[in-house]
Amino acid sequence: MSDPPFLLVITSDPETLSRVANELERRCAPDYEVARATSAQEAAATSERLALDQRRVALILSSLKLSDGDGWEAMAFVRTRHPGALRVHILQPGNREENLMVQRPLQMGLADHYTLVPLVSPDEMFHAAITELLAEWVLRPSLTDRAPGW
Repeated sequence: MSDPPFLLVITSDPETLSRVANELERRCAPDYEVARATSAQEAAATSERLALDQRRVALILSSLKLSDGDGWEAMAFVRTRHPGALRVHILQPGNREENLMVQRPLQMGLADHYTLVPLVSPDEMFHAAITELLAEWVLRPSLTDRAPGW
């Protein structure tokens, strides 16, 4: 059996990082592992390490803004190492500015999807979105990062 793929969460906000990563760990383990990064630089180092270890990344979930850059730039770098990974922006519920800002990376092909940060635990709407994204990842034609058996 191959090692489980990773879900990489990138955000500089500690509360968002905790909420998203904890929800993913509770629901997706043991089929997926969760990696956390608090900056674009840390995300780059994590993606390099995973690539060297020949580990797959299924989803890259990133805030729009990071302490050291834009989330879409961090996702773009990770995607160079893990070309099959889906790029997903995580937005704060009710943040109108973020809802407007996410349209640009989506329209320019710099992100594949977006979802909202979970508000409660368990957040079934968050998990439904993640389940759909993982199903898309499993079924998408990719040469390097596909799930085993597909």
